[in-house]
Amino acid sequence: MLIGQVVICMQSDQMKDFYDYVLSFYGPDGIYPIGATLDMVMEATAKYLQKDGTDFCGDSFDREHIRDIMLRDYGLVMV
Repeated sequence: MLIGQVVICMQSDQMKDFYDYVLSFYGPDGIYPIGATLDMVMEATAKYLQKDGTDFCGDSFDREHIRDIMLRDYGLVMV
């Protein structure tokens, strides 16, 4: 799916799965608990998708970009 200059290879119903995937890493009970909330993940994902030329497939590459946005914008810290 092409939205503006953003290529998304996920269906919208799969976005919740991506949010859950990110939270399984960075949420309170995640592998690397940095205190991310669902709202933070959703907002960081929206910011990421607004970048021109972003290819989004919901993979580990995208997850790490979302993490970096949350660390930068919400003051979260890797433990």
